[in-house]
Amino acid sequence: KVLLDEEFKLRPERVLSVKAGLLYMASPNNPTGNQFDRSAVEEVVEGFSGVVVVDEAYAEYGRYTLIREAPARENLVVLRTFSKAWGLAGMRVGYAVANRKLATLLKERGMVFACSSLSLKAAELMLERWNEVEKAVEELKRAREWMRTEMSRLPVRVYPSDANFLLVKLPVSSSWARERLLEKGFAVKDVGRMPLCEDSVRVTVPPKPIAETFIKAVGEILER
Repeated sequence: KVLLDEEFKLRPERVLSVKAGLLYMASPNNPTGNQFDRSAVEEVVEGFSGVVVVDEAYAEYGRYTLIREAPARENLVVLRTFSKAWGLAGMRVGYAVANRKLATLLKERGMVFACSSLSLKAAELMLERWNEVEKAVEELKRAREWMRTEMSRLPVRVYPSDANFLLVKLPVSSSWARERLLEKGFAVKDVGRMPLCEDSVRVTVPPKPIAETFIKAVGEILER
């Protein structure tokens, strides 16, 4: 494991100092929500001697994708999913983009029946509705930035996000806050035990009316 820096940035020199045959990174990252600087990721891909797997599960909410680069790279595999922006979490549909050699290797090592015909049909139908998905993604991005601005008025730190959630650092115990918010009808993910995330919770971006009530609830528990 290679830790990010205190601002959750990817430091290529740290990664490239590790000897390994395979490197996995999620960008946008979970639970921090940030997408690593493209130049930093590309530096890692170019300098790493093994295979680099970049999980772009939340890339629709981010600033860029490496999909178009993957086929031309010798050691890059990009993973995508229909579980997030496409709304098909229960269908378990995803895909990998890589050069022909790596793609063939993945196919040979993969499950014989990786997806059901129903799941594949659902994914096909969603592709035909890309305009609707794109609109929903843009709406969520606006809601995310609004929510981050409003929550920043509280005595908390809300980190920038390129995903459909926010990481919030609290001035109180994250486990205590989780229980108090649950009493008010809100479920957040306590990530306080994860590296660099002490006293932090992950909050999925909801519709604005729910977000307003949630922000009020956070303010109330912090006043105790």
